[in-house]
Amino acid sequence: MSLPRISIITPCLNRARFIREAVESVLNQGYPDFEHIIVDGGSTDGTLTVLEKYPHLRVISEPDKGMYDAINKGLHFARGAVIGLLNSDDLYAAGSLRTVAERFSHDASAQAVVGGAEVFLDEDGERRVIRSNPAIWPDEFWWRVVAGSPVSNAWFFRRRHRRPVLRADRSHTYHHLLYLGLSPVQSVMIIHVVALVLNLLAFIALPLPPLIANVIFGATVCIGLGLLVFLVRKDPLKGR
Repeated sequence: MSLPRISIITPCLNRARFIREAVESVLNQGYPDFEHIIVDGGSTDGTLTVLEKYPHLRVISEPDKGMYDAINKGLHFARGAVIGLLNSDDLYAAGSLRTVAERFSHDASAQAVVGGAEVFLDEDGERRVIRSNPAIWPDEFWWRVVAGSPVSNAWFFRRRHRRPVLRADRSHTYHHLLYLGLSPVQSVMIIHVVALVLNLLAFIALPLPPLIANVIFGATVCIGLGLLVFLVRKDPLKGR
């Protein structure tokens, strides 16, 4: 079975304390075909000195407009068939890349592979898990988009399903949806659904007069539809 090349993108800025362990968690996977792209925003704390010790890395260091701009740069340079995002203070568990590659190779129709994640705390020389995020199943996707999706570092995407260049002048929420491979239209639709759900929860929790509740709900619907119409006219993908 042929395994795909995997591109890992790590945005960072002044992360000398953490970056070494993140890099080594990728290197120690023992996966035969990967590239690790570090997009640094111009660190001055010794981060670049740490990175110089790892000749296999592709390091891009220049000022940027924040984390999502850095991710976009990494996407531009990535050449792998599968893309993963790893923050500078996060780690991959042993065997993660091979497991991901095998799942993609086993199912040619899979657009993304997602696993679970653990949040840990380093304290007094010990590392303890403080929260676990389980993986999700395909039929849970839309519910988890609304209720809270797993840690982004647990996601891997087939390259052909990603938008190659993302603009860095949008809101963080909007951008987060975009780099998951959704078009502007799809992103606004998801944000609109989230807004409607939050409105409904507010109506349940707060006993508002019917007139005020209807006005708020109607305004949310109109704003969402207005954005949707605007982006359908502007977006060449037409929501695909």
